[in-house]
Amino acid sequence: MKVIIMAAGQSSRFGSNKQFIKIGDETLIRRLCRQVIEREGTPIIVTQNKNLKRHCKNFEIYQPKYYDTQLHSMLFSSSLWENEDKVILLWGDTIFTDDFCDKIFNEMNFKVLLSENKSETLGMVVPSQYYEILRKQIKIILSKNPEDVALAFTLYSKLKEEIENIELIADFISRDIDTQKELTIFHNEVILEDKI
Repeated sequence: MKVIIMAAGQSSRFGSNKQFIKIGDETLIRRLCRQVIEREGTPIIVTQNKNLKRHCKNFEIYQPKYYDTQLHSMLFSSSLWENEDKVILLWGDTIFTDDFCDKIFNEMNFKVLLSENKSETLGMVVPSQYYEILRKQIKIILSKNPEDVALAFTLYSKLKEEIENIELIADFISRDIDTQKELTIFHNEVILEDKI
């Protein structure tokens, strides 16, 4: 199963590249790749960060020439989805718990992955029968509003119009870390309590 890891953010609010922050004794990006491999998935990284090649030598890495948003990354990677029963799309700057990963890999329905308070979109589980619907909605949003700051939620609402019973999987620990302060809070609340 292919797992597309979208890891090309600028990390402007964080101040340094988030993929290289340490979670326990490994970097965030290597942790996520390990979680994918442990569940018999194939991690494919889409990034503009040239340094990732040094840190992830054993993984498949694509560096598209034009990439501004998560949606551009998803659209670029869609050529890699074929011949798969489902594809999993994960944001590469998100810390996932193992329990959350187990839910994602066992899910065979279309799901949007959100943090529990629904303030962050963490990724998607997309069965093959929905590939074209997803591609179509990405193209529509990019053509109408390519600079939308809430692209993922816009996509989610558009997909809800076309896909019956689309649901979310929420987790109170898995989250996107945008600032150094949030990382400190995460370590204090989660790592020290051995929940991850």
